[in-house]
Amino acid sequence: MAVSSGLAAALIWLAAAAVLSLLSYLPISALAETAAPEASGKRGCFWLAGLLLPVVGGAAVGVWAVSWATHLSPLASPWWHQSKHVCFRPLLQGADVELRARLVAGAAGLVILAAVVRTAGVLGSTLSVRRKCLRSAGLPSEKLQRALDRLPEALRPSPEAVHELRRPERNSMCLGLWRTDVVVTSGLVKCTSDEELVAVLAHEMMHARRRDNLWGIIATLCGSVLIFVPTALLFWRRWRRDAELACDTAAVAAAGGPAPVLSAFIRVLPGGEGLQNADEVTPAVLTAAAQQEEFGAERLMSLYLRTKGSPETSEEERARPTALRLVGAGVVALAVGGLVLVAWNVTATSLKCLAQSLLSALG
Repeated sequence: MAVSSGLAAALIWLAAAAVLSLLSYLPISALAETAAPEASGKRGCFWLAGLLLPVVGGAAVGVWAVSWATHLSPLASPWWHQSKHVCFRPLLQGADVELRARLVAGAAGLVILAAVVRTAGVLGSTLSVRRKCLRSAGLPSEKLQRALDRLPEALRPSPEAVHELRRPERNSMCLGLWRTDVVVTSGLVKCTSDEELVAVLAHEMMHARRRDNLWGIIATLCGSVLIFVPTALLFWRRWRRDAELACDTAAVAAAGGPAPVLSAFIRVLPGGEGLQNADEVTPAVLTAAAQQEEFGAERLMSLYLRTKGSPETSEEERARPTALRLVGAGVVALAVGGLVLVAWNVTATSLKCLAQSLLSALG
């Protein structure tokens, strides 16, 4: 009985989470787009909510429906004939009903198990990389320490949280989940100017301050559970993109402008060590660099336009689409909320019917 209840809950969980993800896409997208272009962190919160809420809500629905169904009288109860609902009994009847029910519910259980295994693998890999890097890393060099001293107070780390890895590669990383460390390779330290190094450190420290690694593990779990739902993939990709853009914005503020951030970004990529300054960055260089980095095109173009002094939109121009999006999000939210309230009895009864029908079919 416990196995049957677990499989039924898993199937209802995935079905409810998929429906919630699809329904929430329009209002969450509208709310996210109300944020100003530079408010990537705010937009990221909406995208993350779009990942988390359907999974948590779907799990609650699955547990509730199955818990209710396990304490219900037999399926032939007159209650089913007196309440309006979408009846799932015809789908779960027949000579081979138990086999079909076990195959479908088992597939749902495998999806959840695969999501947990994948997330555990990502977590293990993250912690392993942190251990290996910290074992090989040393104290910051004089140049790296100077850059650390120039960081804004809000982004300045504790002395033991920054390490220099004696390797020729040009790379920087924010490692760890709750307790984070920043590792910069000596190859990157050597080929960057002081301003570029400040930008690199500010970018990584913003990742640490936002707990992006921890949220990334949670987002990976939610995205893996809903891997078959296209809106979940969109939420996941947009959260990752805006997390990087938010850290780029912090780096621009710390470095005193976008030029050091842009040139530092390109130096990390293959072939970027020969770059002298941001003035050498051309559209051709941007195109080549964007192909080597995930979300590179959007990040590089955003920084490039800032270096060229692209005009900012006025407050009035910003307010108009923001107001329209807020109104649109409000209308969609009210419509969805009204539909849920009107159809709540039908929805709840249908879920109970599905849960009891599944338990009956699974034996």
